[in-house]
Amino acid sequence: MTSISGRYGLLAFIFTLSACSEKELGIYNTPPGVDIQEPVDEQVFDPGEPIHFEGIVTDSEEDPDLLTVQWESSVDGVLDENPADSLGLVVFDSSTLSDGIHAITLAAVDAQGQRAETSVEIVVNDPDGLPGDAPEVTIDAPVDGDIQLMFELLEVVGSVSDADQAPETLAVTLVSSLDGLVWEGEADSVGTVIAEAEGLSEGAHTLTLSAVDSDSRRGRAKVDITVVADGNPVVSITSPSDGDYFWLTDTVTFQGTVADDRTEPGDIGVRWVSSIDGDLAVGFAGTSGTTTVSTTLTAGFHDILLRASDEDGNEGVEAINIEVRDPLDHDGDLDGYTENEGDCDDTDPYTSPGAVDVCDDYDNNCDGHINDADWDSQELSDSLSEAIDAGTVDGSIIIDSDEWSMGGLTLHHSTDEDWIRFDADDDIYDNVSVTVSVGMLPTTGTYLVELFLLDESSTVPVDSSSGSGRLIVGYTGDLWDGGEDDFAIRVSSMSWPSGSCSSTYSVDIVN
Repeated sequence: MTSISGRYGLLAFIFTLSACSEKELGIYNTPPGVDIQEPVDEQVFDPGEPIHFEGIVTDSEEDPDLLTVQWESSVDGVLDENPADSLGLVVFDSSTLSDGIHAITLAAVDAQGQRAETSVEIVVNDPDGLPGDAPEVTIDAPVDGDIQLMFELLEVVGSVSDADQAPETLAVTLVSSLDGLVWEGEADSVGTVIAEAEGLSEGAHTLTLSAVDSDSRRGRAKVDITVVADGNPVVSITSPSDGDYFWLTDTVTFQGTVADDRTEPGDIGVRWVSSIDGDLAVGFAGTSGTTTVSTTLTAGFHDILLRASDEDGNEGVEAINIEVRDPLDHDGDLDGYTENEGDCDDTDPYTSPGAVDVCDDYDNNCDGHINDADWDSQELSDSLSEAIDAGTVDGSIIIDSDEWSMGGLTLHHSTDEDWIRFDADDDIYDNVSVTVSVGMLPTTGTYLVELFLLDESSTVPVDSSSGSGRLIVGYTGDLWDGGEDDFAIRVSSMSWPSGSCSSTYSVDIVN
């Protein structure tokens, strides 16, 4: 049986153990995390303009959708109390905020009563709700897209004005989207503002220049700039110009200049690059920052880039486009054909494979023939080796024919010739007597008809006649000379009348 003192001792031990257990099982609670994404600080809205409110709430001890959330305006009071979603996102929209300057607060309270909040200030301008109009603000420099170096002093130049008070009485601030308030001060008596700031963070900044009047009306202007640790080299291609062209055989000289805010010109790496031929030159600029390379290039359109790199690895680039033409691939007369495509005269837009051959003493369609649309049926007959063969012509009774005739012949351009050869058949005893009549030749030209005795000479005619209309040549040989057999006739022009391509003539041979 346990004694009373033993029981009290046991109870004391149990109470002590219980107290220790409760202390060990206690939970340490931290407040929630709160952040406003939209709107941003000092944002200005028109009256009735929809305003999007967006925030993030977090808690390390409980899910964010269990937190008590509240949006509140310093002017209009509680705006929204909807809970966050499972990711902690809290959003709502409103277009009914009163005019004036609002301190917008987002607060979150956890189950243990721990509270956290954050605020931004926005302005709703209502011309009818407050006396006067809001100040007018402009930023003259810098401009959107400017690059600012971290170690250089930023100078924002602008102007402010107000219809109801002097510009120097306005409260002016410069706020960075990354660094917050970077300057506050006043304009001068004419409204000029020169706001200086240094040590801005690296990155993209939206700079807001704001002015607030005595009625708490706010005007603002914004500009977007980028702050970099070190500027990129400045690059310029000075020659050739963008759009220039060169021939395939040309040596092209490229010239450029480079400069950098921290690296000496001679230490700036340069690279000339062609989009077709690749690297043209790699090295360093001269001590004055100039760079030059001369080279030939492949035919085509080249994007030429000059790249420059400073000692910190920053790069600048300039680009132009030039054309390198192969003369044989260039359509110089703009007729749709190049010389490599068969254009036989790239200076004449009326001469190409696509042209129609007309009677103008030129090879219009570049097929190698002149006025071939007016060729007679015996072409080509422009040489003795290609001569029309008239066969045997003889007046004796043992020969089938004593005369040869052919019509429809043409001299279709100034250098065209027609050759005809025949056999007089004087092998035994004939007293050769040959007469050739050619006509009617155009009276506007001058023509030449020549008769050759091929047994004697193929180059010296035995008779010739020139003029127009009908021309006659002939030859009488030795009665007992059996070698006077083979003859040839050549018909050509001495003065060819333009446009007479289709004029025909005939040839009659009598033996």
